[in-house]
Amino acid sequence: GRSRVAEAMAAVRQRARRIQLGPAARYVAEFGNLHPAALEPLLARGAPLDVHRAERLFERIWAESSARSNVDRLLDLDSRTYLPDDIFVKVDIAAMACSLEVRSPMVDHHVLEYAASLSGALKLFGFRGKRVLRLAARELLPASILRRRKKGFTIPQSRWLRGDLRSMAHDTLLSPRCIGRGYFDGAALRRMLDEHDRGSHDHGLRLWNLLWLELWHRRFIDASSERAVAAA
Repeated sequence: GRSRVAEAMAAVRQRARRIQLGPAARYVAEFGNLHPAALEPLLARGAPLDVHRAERLFERIWAESSARSNVDRLLDLDSRTYLPDDIFVKVDIAAMACSLEVRSPMVDHHVLEYAASLSGALKLFGFRGKRVLRLAARELLPASILRRRKKGFTIPQSRWLRGDLRSMAHDTLLSPRCIGRGYFDGAALRRMLDEHDRGSHDHGLRLWNLLWLELWHRRFIDASSERAVAAA
């Protein structure tokens, strides 16, 4: 479909912009949808947000890393930020909701320490990751498994926000309640929503983040204030 072609072209443009960034800024742009370049145009005048805070954190960790290659520095960043603050949190919440006790043997400290001692060439070969793990498992697993691409637990939020959730996203993000918080500029939010609707840009993840930020505010901040007023 037309929207899928537009999404693919938008992804190419996004990658081309990221290549020009420094290592830490590129990492932030890769794992944070509302990185400084994307967030600054959305902010309302005088918004109380420090858009470079995460970037400074990653720059500090990058500088402190004792790894000798960029691949290993990125893995160091992963182990100190993305894994404990994102992936492990999601796994723990999902597992506990089902009363499951999850173990992650590949992040046992002995495995991590050994992996850190290996050359980056054994971890990334061309565009194929986990090289040493694939080599170690080649006598145990069929080639179709070893060659299979990684599959994340993603959702089609870009298409949802153009389809079934379009009205909800527009009504929520452009509401006086959302704009009145003083975080985001209404015209900038409308422009982002319109670009996403047309398919000229894929703002799916950013809009998803903004939508849930507003719903979180309503559920926990606004509701708490309303309860306090009622109690008074």
